Amino acid sequence: MDNIPGSSISEKLKPEYFFLFEYLVNAFHVIRIIILIPSHISPFLQGHFQCTPNKTMERHLLERLQKRCYEDYATPFSLPFYWDFQLGMACFTVMCYYIPSWWIIEHKEMSPKVRKGVAIGYLMQTILQICIEVGFIVVQAIMYGFHIPSEYLCQNEVANEEIRCEVLLVDVKLAFLGIMFVLSVLVTIFHMIDLRRTIKQMCYKRKIDDLLPIFKRK
Repeated sequence: MDNIPGSSISEKLKPEYFFLFEYLVNAFHVIRIIILIPSHISPFLQGHFQCTPNKTMERHLLERLQKRCYEDYATPFSLPFYWDFQLGMACFTVMCYYIPSWWIIEHKEMSPKVRKGVAIGYLMQTILQICIEVGFIVVQAIMYGFHIPSEYLCQNEVANEEIRCEVLLVDVKLAFLGIMFVLSVLVTIFHMIDLRRTIKQMCYKRKIDDLLPIFKRK
């Protein structure tokens, strides 16, 4: 068995595979989590969304109306939830690769066939990560863009009138929007560089016998 006690996956696979970019991507995921924590506290909460009805309303009716207007405003879902889903998809993809790979490396001999399987798995999860990031970047640009209006007109179906709602902390929301967009772009770039490096490494002439033994069979 080619097991090295206390060694990580990347250490056991060197020099065939290089995980520097994956480390950088994971660092960006940590930064995303740190940024998402305050986004769930402020400024995307309902408390920073205030509606002013055209006539005086009882407190419980006003709260109900404001809640419904906020739900309409946040449709189909709020930005923090969107970013949570994006980060969750990325982390799930990483775990789906690393957990089986860790088990294989710990319990199986690192033969050329096993190394090839781990390499192909790494390649596929990198491609999937790129698709996830690009998809979320495009959807964010289409659904939210780079502009958050400071006012929102909510339809009051009971009174058949439009209620003017004020969106507070717009600049802070735009800052979150820009930072998360830039992080997504950087993660995508690192994944694309890593993809190119991985393909080049797998096709490198000196590694063909180890990584692609099927093409050597006669």
